[in-house]
Amino acid sequence: MPCTQHHFIHHHSFIISISMEQFPPYTILQAFNHLKAVVERAVYTQLGDAARLDAQIVECRHLEQSIHNHSLILQPDDSNLMLSSIQNMIADLETAKTLSTDQPDLSPLSYTRPAHTGGQGRPMIEIDANALEAGLQLAGPTRLAQLFGLEQGIVQPGDPVYVTFTNEDGQELRLYTSSTNSQSDLSDDQLDTIMVQILNSFPTFGRQMIEGHLQYLGHHIPRHHIQESYARVHGPPVAAFGLRHIQRRTYQVAGFNSLQHHDGQHGLIRWTLVTHAFIDGYSRFITGIRVSNNNCAETVFDLFHSLTQHHGIPSRICGDHGGENVLVARFMEETRGSGHGSYIWGRSVHNIHIERLWVDWTANVGSKWKQFFQELEIHHGLDADQDSHIWLLHHLFLPIINSDAFHWANTWNTHTMRLPGRRNDSPHALRYFSIIQTGTRGIDENGNVLPAFQPIEDHLEPDQVYEYGIDWEALEDNQVLQHHVGHNHPDHLANNLFIAHWPEEYHVVKVPEPNCPFSQEQLAWLDQALQGFPVETMSQCQAVWVHALSLSLQLGDHQA
Repeated sequence: MPCTQHHFIHHHSFIISISMEQFPPYTILQAFNHLKAVVERAVYTQLGDAARLDAQIVECRHLEQSIHNHSLILQPDDSNLMLSSIQNMIADLETAKTLSTDQPDLSPLSYTRPAHTGGQGRPMIEIDANALEAGLQLAGPTRLAQLFGLEQGIVQPGDPVYVTFTNEDGQELRLYTSSTNSQSDLSDDQLDTIMVQILNSFPTFGRQMIEGHLQYLGHHIPRHHIQESYARVHGPPVAAFGLRHIQRRTYQVAGFNSLQHHDGQHGLIRWTLVTHAFIDGYSRFITGIRVSNNNCAETVFDLFHSLTQHHGIPSRICGDHGGENVLVARFMEETRGSGHGSYIWGRSVHNIHIERLWVDWTANVGSKWKQFFQELEIHHGLDADQDSHIWLLHHLFLPIINSDAFHWANTWNTHTMRLPGRRNDSPHALRYFSIIQTGTRGIDENGNVLPAFQPIEDHLEPDQVYEYGIDWEALEDNQVLQHHVGHNHPDHLANNLFIAHWPEEYHVVKVPEPNCPFSQEQLAWLDQALQGFPVETMSQCQAVWVHALSLSLQLGDHQA
């Protein structure tokens, strides 16, 4: 009897041995081997992603049915082993739906507690007043009831939806009560004034970003009032607000602070300005953004250190091979552990998830300043090749640009995003509800930064770290890829697809910081001469540049 060749296929809780000599329908074996590889990848990289895991379960069911349909031409032992193995695959996929790739430092906090009154029946449930107040700013009672685990009927009834009464004229009227946030009491003129200020700062804002900015300012305005105000101030939009969709594809990580992406954007590099940002992968919440006049590792680390004081230290960070990232990477390895995949080195496309942010940043802020600087070069004497001109440009406008960045980031964090497969939500709401539902990472129950890394049970295998954090769908989004190519320097390490360890070489983009051409006394005189000039609009900024350049030329003549 000839020797029989066996192939062993391993996957967590299933091990099967299939006799190749006794297995005629080779295509079914190929399908099984392919399914096994897909499932193995899924249970490592898609933990907690119910939609994608359910899709794999459907594929398992399809192959299971195919094996049943071909049972007459399959060896019973082989058929039974494959069917048993598929059942184990399905069980592992179901389990993976309940797991997370990154366990929190602290379990989800409890904001409810029973209150015994001494009466009969079940005790009342008291909700933490601060948590309830914060939650009501982000969601309605129905969602909060689910969040706090309240069943229908056990909440103390509020005011009726409406009350019917009769006025002095005998007319029957209804007074309605709303459970949503009260609307701001702004007149049309007041709203138009705010709209003018918003569009002066961010001329390309659409409805969602305008609404988010108004909420960031503390105003709750009905959408039709926003559209009417926009039309009064700006005129009818070129395309209806509702048609300006930004396509955002599904992205899945464990929770807030599980994985942050950081990157530098070089859209203003001609004028020696680089924008650095950190964004949470789960919620897309901008934890830090800053425009700087250099690309040094110390500058990036300073931004990172400041954001950790507010949001805690993330479990992992993903960045590219830029030499400006080395201090952040070293800190993460020392703080979160070297075997944890604490800093994931990858190509720029590995970090493509943050490119979605850069697309909006360029449209709302970067393009405004790029056009302004180009106008200064063409019409108002700016010479981008002279260090003294670049220094003056930074001295005058870098604080204003960073003020724009601050307000834009708060608007971004407050605006409602369209999330395929999920309810529309703002980054701020996603962050808040993630902390309540999945626990905290990097901070304790009082919001204090954890001083040191506490080892956690990590379901992400070391060889899977290489693929963690890649937004595969974004790699097929032409708008995102074109923006990436147009606003970043070429990545000379492009042939190395995944590097999770420290790379042997870094991609360094040198951005020399210009030196001040004046003495301290001259600089003080220049600042005093410019004090009081308004800089609220771009035309006012232009006037400041023209006057400042004239004064600087006078100072230069005196030096000569």
